[in-house]
Amino acid sequence: SDDVDDYPLTYTYGYRLVQDAALTPLVADQYASAWFLTTLPQAPNVNITCIGRVFDRYLSYAQGFTPVRVDALEISTEDLSAFAGDLLSASADTGDGEAALSLVSNVASVIGGTNTSRRRLSTEQELIDDLMAHTISAASLVGTGSSAAAAAQVLFTVSTLTGDPASLSESSQTGAIGLLREVVGDAAKHGIDDDTAAATAATVSSLLDASLFASGAADTSIDGQMAGTVGALATGMIAGAYGGQNRSVVTDNLELRAFRTDCGTRDAAFRLSSGTGVTDLPASALDAAGGGGCEGGAPADVDVKVVRLKNVYASEGDGAISDLLQIELGGEGTTVEVDNLAEPIVFDIPFDYDPTLEAGYDPGIRTGTCYNRSQVLSFDCDVPTTFDCGEPRVVTLPDGSTTTVTSANLPLEITVSCPAKTAACSFWDNATTSWSSDGCAVVASTASGVTCACRHLTDFAASTTAANADYFVDFQPSPGPTPAPTTVQPSLAPTSMPSPGPTTRPTWVPWPAPTTARPTPRPSPAPT
Repeated sequence: SDDVDDYPLTYTYGYRLVQDAALTPLVADQYASAWFLTTLPQAPNVNITCIGRVFDRYLSYAQGFTPVRVDALEISTEDLSAFAGDLLSASADTGDGEAALSLVSNVASVIGGTNTSRRRLSTEQELIDDLMAHTISAASLVGTGSSAAAAAQVLFTVSTLTGDPASLSESSQTGAIGLLREVVGDAAKHGIDDDTAAATAATVSSLLDASLFASGAADTSIDGQMAGTVGALATGMIAGAYGGQNRSVVTDNLELRAFRTDCGTRDAAFRLSSGTGVTDLPASALDAAGGGGCEGGAPADVDVKVVRLKNVYASEGDGAISDLLQIELGGEGTTVEVDNLAEPIVFDIPFDYDPTLEAGYDPGIRTGTCYNRSQVLSFDCDVPTTFDCGEPRVVTLPDGSTTTVTSANLPLEITVSCPAKTAACSFWDNATTSWSSDGCAVVASTASGVTCACRHLTDFAASTTAANADYFVDFQPSPGPTPAPTTVQPSLAPTSMPSPGPTTRPTWVPWPAPTTARPTPRPSPAPT
């Protein structure tokens, strides 16, 4: 129609793989131009139908369609890189963010393919870096903060680019994590549909397998962005739900479930399939989140978000032994800080079976000998245990008196009662960028899980602690001029004994622990 009231006209473009299949859009929103240039994802020789629609100002539309055959692309990585570079440059010149995102996603589908085990060429990684840079640039043009469709297009594009974590450089990983945090945070305000949530979860899971999270060395900035993205994803998934409904998504490195509670579902256990989750959510916690009481009124629904993900904060030697458990409360599109609760929130954290955490497990004893003050004995206990031979120690004698043992008393035979490990509840303290247990207590523990009670909400993990070791010392008969070995292995007796000395018999006395915190010492053998 050429009726002036029909203007302006707008257009959409998409395709169907088979008759009656869902229409796959090529642009996120209605398009201002009557023509559109695009590429299509790689496909193994399929027939599709391309469909264009023209809308008047009242959103009435007419459509046209044409069948097309798509053949598999036979092109080298170098030629593809050059071809994609030309297309991306042309797209960037137009300032058309939607067309650029569609192009990036389609090129990525060609280089990604289905074989993720093959060796990646350096030119291919450079192309992915270039595509990621174009994606970040295009995302700023499409208005992800105001359009759910634009946010979905960006998230699907990033998902395609990150499908093979081995092909991602650290710069691409960093760019993807930052873009996810921004776009998912914006999308959470107006909701995230199931398909977009699944694509985003797959992206998170893939990135958690990439090199930035595989080294075991925590980068608190990157880690915090990833944890924040997952929290925002949970918020967006449950936005718009009714009371009593829940949404969930599961991948290899991530399991997320968001619940919208009402008065009929507030007493439920909010758990994941892995066994992780909340077993007791007190009314005071729901009140703190703005829910209000259920007696005589219409309380607000409260969102309970429970997430298990690969522990992004864990680093070697920090004691963390489980995935990260993220628990959040909030309302429609928001998250509420929950702290200093009158009643604790109780939850379970499972971890891989550890026989040293079994009840009644005996960690055993180890022995070593100090021959010179420069030695530091290392004992092969379950918990790393050392003894500094050069450090003066105050010991108690059988008659109750004390004396200071120094290097003049060498050689000394040291016996250590290895410390036992126990499961503990920890949370990541953003203020100190370290694990803490303040406000948390262990309710129960086994060799494969711990039940925690905490008076605040954040990111939790199971960890292990151990008391200080108990040391005992046996004076050798004489500190004669025995050649001193350069190293001493635990539990290894010297090959030759010093010459006979004073007639006093060896006396066993407790050796004080390095700190004031220590378990009850074992009984010392009576003097002979």
